[in-house]
Amino acid sequence: FDPCLDYLEKAFDCALKYDNLDYDLTYNVYDVPDGVGEMEEEKHRASRVALMALNSPERDVYAPIRETERYREIIRRLEAELSE
Repeated sequence: FDPCLDYLEKAFDCALKYDNLDYDLTYNVYDVPDGVGEMEEEKHRASRVALMALNSPERDVYAPIRETERYREIIRRLEAELSE
């Protein structure tokens, strides 16, 4: 699972960097989980979309790694970032 988790950690870092650039996030509605388009935020944050994708039951591909400590740490870091 290490290559997958490496990729997710890099994607998380990229999402935070993108958010910090303060650009409006554009996305393809077919590539994100249900509910993202219904968010009440003025701006869609890349980190929020990443968290929703990781937590989405639509993403069964993550099932084998969801119980790893590294995966849980990625989720905790995203949640902490969004709570600020």
